[in-house]
Amino acid sequence: MHSPVHLSYIGQCHANLGHLVEAHETFLRLSREDLPANAREAVKRSVSEGSERAKQLEPRLPYLAIKLQGAVPGETVEVTLNGAVVAPALIGIPAPTNPGDYVVRATAPGKDSGEVKLTLQEGQRQEAVVMLRSTGEVPAVAPVPAAAATTSNTSATEPSTPQDDGAQGGSLKLPAYVALGVGAVGLGLGTYYALDAGKAADEADEMCGGSRSSCSLEDGVSRSDVESKNDQAGSSRTMAIVGFAVGGVGLAAGATLLVLSMSDTDGTASSEPGVVPYVGFGEAGVVGRF
Repeated sequence: MHSPVHLSYIGQCHANLGHLVEAHETFLRLSREDLPANAREAVKRSVSEGSERAKQLEPRLPYLAIKLQGAVPGETVEVTLNGAVVAPALIGIPAPTNPGDYVVRATAPGKDSGEVKLTLQEGQRQEAVVMLRSTGEVPAVAPVPAAAATTSNTSATEPSTPQDDGAQGGSLKLPAYVALGVGAVGLGLGTYYALDAGKAADEADEMCGGSRSSCSLEDGVSRSDVESKNDQAGSSRTMAIVGFAVGGVGLAAGATLLVLSMSDTDGTASSEPGVVPYVGFGEAGVVGRF
């Protein structure tokens, strides 16, 4: 049975167990409860306390940013935090994380960063740098069937002209355009939420007479109105960060796939020198053949 009182108890349990991220999210959810006019006094008190508890937890939240180095565009990299896979869109972004001991690791075919151990304290902001290095092992390649190997050896003794109908390059173009589209949408959403966060913060300042740091409520404005605008600004900032991250990853992936599709279109294009620029979230560069 859903009840704001239950949410209050759940949030307090998370906080006492050191699950500060879960506690903060629970209290924010509690503060946004829409109560009927005839709600019981205990329920109203739980909702009003939710916003205050969330505000008290904010300075205690640790933030962890995982910075990946040594990866190349188009490479399949998996980053884990205590064994759990970290979403690629969150790499490089400071994310609220519970206090405690952590092990960060990045792996890719033929590469490994090794374990990076760290301890997060309450209110601490920390960056974990994982550097991919070659393991010296050749990535596993699927064995060639015997019939195919025999055919290949036979044809090697006979002169032939390489044939390529461009199917491989064409098969990469659609994912490239899709990734570029996702990147554009992500950047658009990030911009929208960034503007919304700024607008909500400005409105909160106006309610406080120009500054929330020394808030003097304007006539007809309640403390809950200011807190609501603060929550809106915080949520929009989070969505903006995620939007920009997804947009950057999408553009980088789309540019990489587009380069690969261009190099595989015909047999001669793959041997011709050239470069193509790419742009990603927090990075930019060129990919080419020399």
